[in-house]
Amino acid sequence: LANRSGITFLCDGAPGKALVYERFCEEESLLVILNPTGAAVSFPCGKPLGEAVYTFGGTAVQENGIVTAPAQSAGIYRI
Repeated sequence: LANRSGITFLCDGAPGKALVYERFCEEESLLVILNPTGAAVSFPCGKPLGEAVYTFGGTAVQENGIVTAPAQSAGIYRI
């Protein structure tokens, strides 16, 4: 992704929530999930969660359009 890639925030990282955003360009779209909280967090995501490019602290899962990220985790996923 070049520095001219687009960015869309899905979750703003408010207290008790994850910071989730999509970075995208013509060739690639990535979903970045940062969950510093002590509990798993869930959020809606209308795109299928693909291959994990990077994870720390566990892997997020998606079911029925809802992504759940483990406590104290980070991940970058292809979408």
